[in-house]
Amino acid sequence: MKINDYILAEKSIHNYAKIIGEISNLYLLKQDDFSHTNMVWDSDKKVLKSREIVLPNNFIATIEYHPNHFHFHIATNCPKLKEPMVLTRNNNLNYIIKTFQNNLNLIGLEGGKIQNMDLPYPEYLSYTEKPFLPSKNAIHLFEKIRTNVNNTLLELLTHNNFKSEVRIWPYNFDTGIYCKHPDGLEQFGGYAPADAISEFPYFYNSFYKDGKAFLPNINQQLDFGYWMNSNWKGVIYPFKEPNEVDLFLSNGALFLKQTTNKFLNK
Repeated sequence: MKINDYILAEKSIHNYAKIIGEISNLYLLKQDDFSHTNMVWDSDKKVLKSREIVLPNNFIATIEYHPNHFHFHIATNCPKLKEPMVLTRNNNLNYIIKTFQNNLNLIGLEGGKIQNMDLPYPEYLSYTEKPFLPSKNAIHLFEKIRTNVNNTLLELLTHNNFKSEVRIWPYNFDTGIYCKHPDGLEQFGGYAPADAISEFPYFYNSFYKDGKAFLPNINQQLDFGYWMNSNWKGVIYPFKEPNEVDLFLSNGALFLKQTTNKFLNK
């Protein structure tokens, strides 16, 4: 597999994650930071999962997307409700929206709220054409990376006694943490797909002090990755070779630990 195959897979899955974010924005209590739209990667089930939506009968539901099985699943703890699916393989965005409208009606929500959707990569999921389908190998690599990143960030939080959720944001599609530290420092760290910062997927770490991007002594040598001091300020460690994914993930964990310590002057 080439790295571009994996990048295309992440772009494709990003579209479906954005659908979860759009639905969450309609049925969850809105937060100023839009955290109600973000989701978690369930490492056991290998699914993207929304926050809990309270149904009219006071039971709860979550919207899940299974990349490897090409379907959404509306999971609920209500024993009297079926748990409907929305199949995405070979189905366009019109089909997905109409099926969600019907299925959300079945669990007591107003499905008609869902109309048009603003997707990051409409060339891979349009209203009228069949969607782009990533290869199974690329999807399995996605599952492996997101599971490992999720566990790495949880370990970083636990080891340092930091407080944060580990969430996936529908806009950037990064798996990240947000931590508040003493002396007005804020940390944004995690893993992101290829974007304007890097042409390759990458681990990242960035800090802000009193609301402004903050860099330590960037002349300090890093074992992995490199500093960036341009429009975006921070440090990244790119993923360039799928055949070396295990090395990338193990080095990425060390990268996050080392750079966090440098930012915090430990």
